[in-house]
Amino acid sequence: MATHDLDFELQRFVEEHPQGWGHEEWLGFLSHLAADGHDTTDPDGIGLALEHRRLVRVLQNMEIKGLGPKRIEAIANRYGTLWNLMAASPEEVAELPGIPRSLAEQILEVLQ
Repeated sequence: MATHDLDFELQRFVEEHPQGWGHEEWLGFLSHLAADGHDTTDPDGIGLALEHRRLVRVLQNMEIKGLGPKRIEAIANRYGTLWNLMAASPEEVAELPGIPRSLAEQILEVLQ
């Protein structure tokens, strides 16, 4: 049985790697999870959950006025990864309910 819950492990890994991670770090993380008793038979699913956490963390750290928890979660749920959000246009981001174009532009400017 896992000694830490998977959400805790994902959050900790993201916090320990604020600039992202490479392939070796990813493999080490999967190995750590397996050794801790987590099911790692779906590494893609774990990777997507990890990227979602990373995107939330990046958005939280932006400290843009009007970018609160509900908007952060809406953006993270829609785009899933930092790279997907970076590839979006301000118009696409502004299509999300409650996200004005000016806010979308600010977010994407910070990411560049």
